[in-house]
Amino acid sequence: MSEWLPGTSKFSTAVRVLLLLLLIGMPLWVAATSHLARMVLAVGCYLLLLLVLRQGSKVYRPPGLLPFALFCGWLLVQAVPLPPFLLELLIPVYIPQLKQGLWELSPGVWHSLSLFPAATLGEFFRFSAYLAFYLAVSNLLISGRGQRRLLLWLSGFVGLYAFCGLIQFFSPTERIFWFFSSWPEAGRFFATYVNGNHYAAFIGMVFPLLVICLMLNLPHAGYGSLRERIADIFTDNELNRAIMLGLVTIIAAVSVFFSLSRSGTMTLFLSSLILLFLLVGREHLRGRMLVFLSVLVAAVGLLAFFGWDPLLERFARTFNAAGELQTQRLTYWLDSINLFRAAPLTGSGAGTFIDAYPAWQTALTRDLIVDHAHNDYVEMLTDLGLIGFSLVLWFWVDFLRSVIPAWSQRRNRTARLICAGSFAGLASIMLHSFTDFNLAIPANGLYLFLLFGLFAAASHSSSNHGQNKVLLPLLGPVSRKIFFTSGSALLFLTLLVSGGEEIAAANFSAVVKINLQTASSSELLAVKAAAETSRTFAPLQPKYSFSHGMVLGRLGELQAGLEDYRRALWLRPEHVEYQLQIARTLFALDRSERAEKVLRNTLKIKPFNWISYRELASFLLAAERKAEGLSVLKSGLALRPEMTKEVIRLLIVAGVSHDEFFRAIPERSRSWAILGDFFSQLDEQDRADRAYRRGVDVLRNETPADAFILWRYLDFLGKSKRNAEALQLLRTATGIFPRNQYFLARQGVLYEKEGLRDRAIEAYRTSILIDPRSDWVRKRLEKLETGAGH
Repeated sequence: MSEWLPGTSKFSTAVRVLLLLLLIGMPLWVAATSHLARMVLAVGCYLLLLLVLRQGSKVYRPPGLLPFALFCGWLLVQAVPLPPFLLELLIPVYIPQLKQGLWELSPGVWHSLSLFPAATLGEFFRFSAYLAFYLAVSNLLISGRGQRRLLLWLSGFVGLYAFCGLIQFFSPTERIFWFFSSWPEAGRFFATYVNGNHYAAFIGMVFPLLVICLMLNLPHAGYGSLRERIADIFTDNELNRAIMLGLVTIIAAVSVFFSLSRSGTMTLFLSSLILLFLLVGREHLRGRMLVFLSVLVAAVGLLAFFGWDPLLERFARTFNAAGELQTQRLTYWLDSINLFRAAPLTGSGAGTFIDAYPAWQTALTRDLIVDHAHNDYVEMLTDLGLIGFSLVLWFWVDFLRSVIPAWSQRRNRTARLICAGSFAGLASIMLHSFTDFNLAIPANGLYLFLLFGLFAAASHSSSNHGQNKVLLPLLGPVSRKIFFTSGSALLFLTLLVSGGEEIAAANFSAVVKINLQTASSSELLAVKAAAETSRTFAPLQPKYSFSHGMVLGRLGELQAGLEDYRRALWLRPEHVEYQLQIARTLFALDRSERAEKVLRNTLKIKPFNWISYRELASFLLAAERKAEGLSVLKSGLALRPEMTKEVIRLLIVAGVSHDEFFRAIPERSRSWAILGDFFSQLDEQDRADRAYRRGVDVLRNETPADAFILWRYLDFLGKSKRNAEALQLLRTATGIFPRNQYFLARQGVLYEKEGLRDRAIEAYRTSILIDPRSDWVRKRLEKLETGAGH
């Protein structure tokens, strides 16, 4: 297997099969996003490195190895518990939250820099696996023959994979690749990727390599009659292979368009331009560049044949009618600046964005969870801090400083082309990462380091003529032994930690659907036993201790349950649900002062969490601190006005008078509309009218304007036969919503009732101009214009 690994004497098939299984299996396994797939990926990468270190008579050191190893070490440091004085020095902004949360129960307990050590440890194993893969691939692909063979394998897989993805797109299904359930339910999946953007990023990385593979396999120009050339199509293996590779490249490009990824489509074209720029001006490549351009034209032509509409519609939704960008990503990025400032040196911990971001969130997402910054560079800063980000930059600088000069010195055409393809692929994923979290997808991360390894090998490898001149430095005996020992240890730890988590999850799956609030005694005991077993296998996962505590609470063992909650909170101190349950338990144990501190802390770490406002307000109202309770409810409703009905029920239970309800309503027109409906149903006309009027006043300065209050007030006025006031309200409505045909039509109806025929005709005509499809408005207009309406 000299074309794959120089100096190999045995296990060649195992190495080859393992490499291809990783490259093919990880994208197919729902992009390796499941916990089990991530464990298999890590185990596979460690095994691959161990085989390379064991087999290779010479093992070469690719560029950037030192900063990469230090980066992995930094992730481990983030997960290690530190004393409070160090935490106060390194992350002072988080100290008040720890004092009112975790340290309220366990004063001065050590904790890690990471807000969720288990997630950070998982990222440590993932990037350590990438390090092992990078080192292994840089050695496996050191020869030109191995590089070309890999490109052929890659082209075959990607072509078939993209083709299946297109078939799935044109044959609607609710399952990913007809087998896997989609998540989230509203997700826009493509092929085996839950998110079409991440699929587009994957294809964007490998597309330049597909182009290079096509160029390397184009047959030499032939001569002869037309008949002989046609015959070549059926007999010439090289020509047939080139045709197949051309189809593969076209299909891959077309699949990106139909993934409906705006950034993916743009970065595909940008990376193609980069590749063209790298190849332009080379006389011997002119014909091959024409083939490349033909591929792009054919891909665009196929898109036109099948229809541009889905992609154009997707791009059209980028901006609204006012020309404003319709995305909350800019808000996420701006919020993340404040998150970064909270711990600029150390970050909140790798993989903890979902825990850290809510404290700084200003984007209104209702019940949707923002689990990523949708920008890999921003997320690196928030999670890794300047220390981690600097190590990433060091890796890039060290890598490029090594490969670019080596690339420029190469005279071998194959190596130069592969370097150009690798560079364009890296540029594609780096550009795409400005608008998404591609590097958080394990399969995409694996292919990223495949490109790094291929680039390093191609720029430093021997020629195709059997001369084993390799420009990469050798890995010394001591370093080799260190990597072998570390790889073996990491393999064992991955199986121990991740394997334990898999066993724990499988064990707990039998009881996970039991509702603890309504469970019988036998069910509670079953959950308790499952939680005890699961946390033995997965001691770093807090959910098992929390579930155990919930069971103890239901069984009346409040103090013992509190200890379980404390343990869960130590493992994940920013988790609001844990803190809420702690507060409830403290209230039950008559520790109201401490419970209030914990409750108020939940509002700091997740200001958009409605349940925290409700719990705190209920406590304050029960403690006869009415003014504070109403103020808390008002703050909560300002963020979630649709929860007004729940607030009204809470106020009724607390015995708050109807006049005092107004003190709990914020400056949100929907909240006032719901309050008006409540009083209207009770036939309290004056209070209802007061609420509706206040809502209309609020609407005048509300952005974005919500028409709900206008419809509710119009219905109220209509039932009261107050047509004159309704017409005045409709004039206000058409002033705020001049393009709303329904308000204009409603205005016409009221003008008719008041006998104002000309004004009714004018209102109906304006409504028809806005929406010509409204048949009932057209019929009423015709009756008025012909005099039949009199």
